[in-house]
Amino acid sequence: MELNKKYIEFLLDNVIGSSIRVQLPKPQEGGKVAWVKLGPVVYMNVDLEVIEKYSRSVVFKLKFDKYEIEQLIFFPIESSPMSIKEKLISKIEKLVFKTLLDDGRREDIVKMYEDKQKHIHSTILKAANKITSLDKSKRANYMHIKHLPHLGLLNFEGDLFRAYDLLDGNFQIVNEKHQDVVTTNAYGILDYMEGAGKPIVNYDGKVWIIQEQHENARPTREKLYKFLKLELPT
Repeated sequence: MELNKKYIEFLLDNVIGSSIRVQLPKPQEGGKVAWVKLGPVVYMNVDLEVIEKYSRSVVFKLKFDKYEIEQLIFFPIESSPMSIKEKLISKIEKLVFKTLLDDGRREDIVKMYEDKQKHIHSTILKAANKITSLDKSKRANYMHIKHLPHLGLLNFEGDLFRAYDLLDGNFQIVNEKHQDVVTTNAYGILDYMEGAGKPIVNYDGKVWIIQEQHENARPTREKLYKFLKLELPT
């Protein structure tokens, strides 16, 4: 018996802890409920205060929302620690939900799910707008530079990367989506085109080493140096 109590103390201190988070099922039509597996899920934090420990059970004071409830909970000590914790959470989930329903809080739970759904939609919309705004900004820059002198740096039936001469000593590299990749000077362009070849990343995250691509996909040295207004090394 004493050994069982020590095992329970171990579980409380090292596995269960002083608080857990439980899922609230989603109320449905006709008084039914659904345990959500996909999509927005509403959780509630529950503080666990140990009132009394026995050889196979614990009396907890459960504190959640505005409620404090004392509950004797049996521990199947023949099970694994994580299995015991999962069963404890499941039991407390049902108790929390029943407490809310008995207190006439069904519509509150429905609203929690509606608010959660709105929050997720708002977060997704903000992220989408941010991406769209960024893309528009990059495209706006392309519209500004597209008439400037340019040279394809890597071409496979169309430029994957193209450099524009900004006419101020700098060059702008854009990808095939006409999005800005980097602004650099002539020697910065050479870092991508010669020697070991500096990696360059396309819009889809793919990394290219231009120097390693087929020579027909790259401009000749003569054409490159002429574009960069550099003297071709002998």
